[in-house]
Amino acid sequence: MKRKTLISLCLAGTLLLSSCSSATPSGSSASGTSSSNADSSSLTEELDSSGAPFEINEFHSLTLETVSANVRIVSGDAWTMDYTLWGATAWYMADNPDGHLQLLGLDAKQQYVPKSESLFITITVPEGTELSDIRINSLYGNIEVENITCHSLSLSSNSGDIRMDGIVAEDMDLNAPFGSIDGTNLSVSTAEVVSSLGLTNLNGSFGTLDTISLGGKTTINGSIATQGTMTSTAGHIEVSLSHPVGWTVEHAGTLNCNGTSEKAPFQTEGSPSVVIKSTSGDVILTDNAT
Repeated sequence: MKRKTLISLCLAGTLLLSSCSSATPSGSSASGTSSSNADSSSLTEELDSSGAPFEINEFHSLTLETVSANVRIVSGDAWTMDYTLWGATAWYMADNPDGHLQLLGLDAKQQYVPKSESLFITITVPEGTELSDIRINSLYGNIEVENITCHSLSLSSNSGDIRMDGIVAEDMDLNAPFGSIDGTNLSVSTAEVVSSLGLTNLNGSFGTLDTISLGGKTTINGSIATQGTMTSTAGHIEVSLSHPVGWTVEHAGTLNCNGTSEKAPFQTEGSPSVVIKSTSGDVILTDNAT
């Protein structure tokens, strides 16, 4: 199978490369593998609509922007991509000297595209690959990342959910204003997490962890090595750690620490420091200090 590298993708036929022409009518869905009759000497090639996964060149950096498609980044046996998109038109560039894969999508009519399980982008990287950075921005779709190691991970979905499993990263930035965030088996040095109304559920080991929520519940399980700060306006906060820490609770609705009812402001001796700021939500804290 001939291997090429995708650099630009439009979700509804918007032209991103002036030298390319649209291959799929607007308003229809398309899923693709590389076209077999394109000129191999050309820098760009259109995709057909066979729907089978196809090979892509190795990359170390990924930038992906989509309107409503669900995005999955997973580990597997090879560098592959598969997709089904709303009125999709995609192009390939034969060379990728800087190792940066870009998939940039815009809705041609600049209007809401209903979220659908049938619209998706799946990218597979070989197991054991270490990437430099992954940046995914979705308006309505869900984002799922599994068994990936990278230096920097940035995931943002306005109303979709973010789900992660088996992530190893130096820096992690998550933003889901109206969706939920769920992460298991995480190993992250520095994490910043924002979820206004959705649930936040993180399980793993963290160096520094900062979470902010307006009204959704925040649940943290695992370990924090350096510093933790959990902030919420009305959502509940529940933190269960496998090691002793120094708790500082500036304010809370009701407060329970290691099975004992307390009143905020509340503080215990210890290191690392974990600071809780909950305006009206209830707080439950557990560590193995006893």
